Amino acid sequence: MQLTRSYKVPGRINLIGEHTDYNLGFVLPGAVDQFLIFKVEEIEGPEFQFHSGYFNQDDSCDVFGQGAKHNWSRFFCQVIRVLSERKYPIRPIKCSFDGNLPIGAGMSSSSALSCGLIFSLDDIFDLRISKRDMVFLASEAENSSGLDGGKMDQYSILFGEEGQLLKIDCRDYTHELVHASLVNHAIVLFDTKVEHTLIDTEYNDRHAECKQGLAKLNALGENISSVRDIKRKVLDAYQQEMGPVLYRRLSYVLDETDRVERAVAAIELENWHEVGALMYQSHQGLQHEYEVSCEELNFIVEWSRSNEAVLGARMMGGGFGGCVIAIVDMNQIDDIVEELKGAYKKEFGFFPGYYPVRISRGIHRIA
Repeated sequence: MQLTRSYKVPGRINLIGEHTDYNLGFVLPGAVDQFLIFKVEEIEGPEFQFHSGYFNQDDSCDVFGQGAKHNWSRFFCQVIRVLSERKYPIRPIKCSFDGNLPIGAGMSSSSALSCGLIFSLDDIFDLRISKRDMVFLASEAENSSGLDGGKMDQYSILFGEEGQLLKIDCRDYTHELVHASLVNHAIVLFDTKVEHTLIDTEYNDRHAECKQGLAKLNALGENISSVRDIKRKVLDAYQQEMGPVLYRRLSYVLDETDRVERAVAAIELENWHEVGALMYQSHQGLQHEYEVSCEELNFIVEWSRSNEAVLGARMMGGGFGGCVIAIVDMNQIDDIVEELKGAYKKEFGFFPGYYPVRISRGIHRIA
C-alpha cells in the first residue's frame, strides 16, 4: 500500500547566541508556531516530485538529487543526494508544502525544508535515522548549497519542545531544556522585509574570519581547538598581532557565548528585564563588532529602546536582513506594532511585518 502522511515542520527563533554555533559555543533557540505543513505520498515513477504552495511552483529531481530548477527545491535535491549516497533505501515520493513560516525572514525556512523532507522520508520508509543523525544529514545537505553554517537551526526544528528553549552546546550537540515562563510578556518578531539570503551575503566570510583568527592565535604559540576555548586575557594579549577586524570578530563571539550563560540564569529566575538588557548588548556586538546588521534592523532596535513596553530587542539570524526578535509587554503588542509601522514607513517607505510567536513542539507527524 502506498502511504500518504502529513507533518508539521516549525521554524525557529534564537533568543540569544548568534554566530556562536559554528564557533562551538552555546545558543538558546526554540521551535515556534510558525510552520510548514508537508504532505508526502509514495508514487510510482523514476523521479521525486515537489510542489510549493508558497510559490505555486512544481519541480522534480532524479534518485541522485539532480535536476532541480528552483531555489527552494535545491534543498530537497541535496537531501535526496545525501541520503542516496549513504545508501538509505528511499524511493520516489511527491512532497507538497505550504504554511505560514515566512521565507527569508531569518526563521530558518531553508532548514525547515531540509529537516522536513528527511523526517518525512525516515517516517514513510522506516529508515530509523536518529534525530541527532538527521541534524547532521540536514546540515550537510544545506552546506552543500554553498552555506558554511552550523547546526543550530536543524537541531531546534528536530528537538524543539512546547514552552522550552534549548540551551545547545554546539561542541557536542547536546542540550538542556530552559523553561520559558513568559507570563506577562511575549516574543514578537519584527520583519524588516529585507530578504535574508545567507549564501549571497558575508555570512561565510564571518565564519572564515573566525577560523583565521583561531589559526593566527595558534601560530602565535597558543594551542586552542575552538573560538569558544579562547580566554579573554589571551585574546587581549594578542590584540595588536590580531589586527582590528579579527580581534573584533573573536571578541564578539566570546562575549556572546557568555551572554547565553547569563541569559539562562536570568530566565531561570524569571528576570526578563535582565534578558532584555542582554539582548540589547547582543545587538550592539552584532552591529559594531561582528558587522552583520543592516540599516533596517538597527532602526527597529533603536526605536524599541525608547518604548517602555519593550524589554529588549536584537537582530536574529545570520544578519543582513530578516527579523528583529523582541520581548514585549503582552498587553501592548497592538500599540507597539502600530507605532513601529508608522515610524518604519516614514523612514523606509514601506511597512515592516510582525509575528507574535510561541515556543512550540519540533517537527512531528499530524493526522
